[in-house]
Amino acid sequence: MITSQFKYFPAGFFIICTIVLGFSFRMTSADWQTFSSEEYACSVELPAPWQVDTTTEANGSKRLRLETESEKHSYLLTFTKYPMSTRLFMRERLAESTRNSLVTALGGELQSADDWKIGEYVGKRGLLKDGDREIEYRVVIIGQIQYQFLVFSKEEKLTNRESKQVFNSFLPIS
Repeated sequence: MITSQFKYFPAGFFIICTIVLGFSFRMTSADWQTFSSEEYACSVELPAPWQVDTTTEANGSKRLRLETESEKHSYLLTFTKYPMSTRLFMRERLAESTRNSLVTALGGELQSADDWKIGEYVGKRGLLKDGDREIEYRVVIIGQIQYQFLVFSKEEKLTNRESKQVFNSFLPIS
């Protein structure tokens, strides 16, 4: 009888799928860790280990620079905390100007540009072409902090799954 032969099939199949999917998820994210900073009011998942560098500018701005890489990408995140005396007007236009300045500085070609929404905050996103490589750039200004993300492909194309893991994990802390 067919029903008796497959009596335990659904449970066994579920267990095998759980093990296989769980193992493949751990393989892709095992070397990823959460970086969080109270001073820069955020957390983000990145491939570990990372290098952290902090500087203070003459105008009192503090900058945190995070660099890391995976097999397919290089990551550069820069968080700039401006002093309260610096008034940041029209944050969305400032983010757009920052993105456009980066395109000019890199000498790349802007392939696409649109908004990047983090909750109620609107930043900017851009996909650049630099020779054969792609670069994704995102910037958002929340309060007195400007968050910039650069993901460089080591090959021709960005791996969206991996780069999106960084962007989707970004969490501003109020």
